[in-house]
Amino acid sequence: MLYQRKTSKTKIFKSIFYSVLIALFIISVFSCSRKASDYGDIYSFEESPTAESFENRVVLKSAMAREVSADAAYADAASGREREAPASYTSNTSHQEQARKRILTGGCTIRTASFAAGILEVAGIADKYKGWVESSSDNRITIRIPAENFRKAFDEILFAKDVVDKYEEADDVTDRYSDLSIRLGVLKNTRQRLEKLLAAETETEKKVPILREIKRIDDQIERIKADLEYLDKAIAYSKITVTFVSYSYEIPYDTKTVFKWVDSLDPFSVTIPNIYRKVVVPLSDDFAILKKRSIRYFHAETSDGTIFKIGTVKNNPEGDNSFWRKAIIHTIGPRFSEHIEAEAGDIKYVLFKPKGSADYRYLVGTVIKRKLIYVIEVYFPDTNSYEKWIDSINESLGELKIK
Repeated sequence: MLYQRKTSKTKIFKSIFYSVLIALFIISVFSCSRKASDYGDIYSFEESPTAESFENRVVLKSAMAREVSADAAYADAASGREREAPASYTSNTSHQEQARKRILTGGCTIRTASFAAGILEVAGIADKYKGWVESSSDNRITIRIPAENFRKAFDEILFAKDVVDKYEEADDVTDRYSDLSIRLGVLKNTRQRLEKLLAAETETEKKVPILREIKRIDDQIERIKADLEYLDKAIAYSKITVTFVSYSYEIPYDTKTVFKWVDSLDPFSVTIPNIYRKVVVPLSDDFAILKKRSIRYFHAETSDGTIFKIGTVKNNPEGDNSFWRKAIIHTIGPRFSEHIEAEAGDIKYVLFKPKGSADYRYLVGTVIKRKLIYVIEVYFPDTNSYEKWIDSINESLGELKIK
């Protein structure tokens, strides 16, 4: 009897337990269906075409808020944090599977009995490999070669020559190219939303702020397009610079150590990727300092594309700021139409203006500290950005501290 009573109680307990589980399951299913219905109501909402002006202003603010949110998504992507990208920018392949974008550059110094003959030979090699002469002087020539022909062309230039020194570099610009592409897509989407908002607005005075915002976005789009076009060209066509010297030329020091970093200076790429001591730069709040584990130099940017960089190289052979400013002018000056020498505090710098119709400015300066050269580079995307920031940057350079 005891055994039967115990079995009966067990059956009752199991029956109650299963009843509770079934009730909980029914409640959870009902709750989920309610939520799905609520979301359906939210996403099926459409704004009335007869919305009042107050509602239009709310929509404008909403559009601006979405732009800020989109800019935040770009900032997160640039800083290495994972965030869901808009569908139009989502790649079908992983980041590791994407082709890396590299800018190949090379250079050499060659002894020769005739500068003119050497320059003609290098120009002929450029033509042979479907390239062109970018610039030339009495004893120096710079050519552009399709990237796939870089190795063959450079080897042919060096073949059977009295080579004093040579260098090759591959600058990976994949991350910068990706950042610019993402920002361009964000700006284009924002512009489309504003165009729809403009088309829906009927009052002229309320169209003015929308038109101003579209103009601001158009300016940013054009600047980013120019940067991407330059990167596309630099990636597709490698640069080779050849300097000729006479047989009587004596090398007082290791020219490769000296001229490698000077000759590789470029406003559109990172040429000095390391900094060996902490620097304190009192830039204005408009500059955002980029902080990533992969970035080992000082990098700051503004919303209009002005870029401020600092990297370090060894002061070998030893020279002062005036010496290095002259070396910079002599080495990369021929690439630009004109330059201005200036200084801010202990920093002596050169401001270069490009050839042709390009409108950017490129500032390069140096300051010596503890056997290191701190190289400051500032890229101004156009004349407006230069006029806007040059005074502020001069002030910041004057107060720069190295710890």
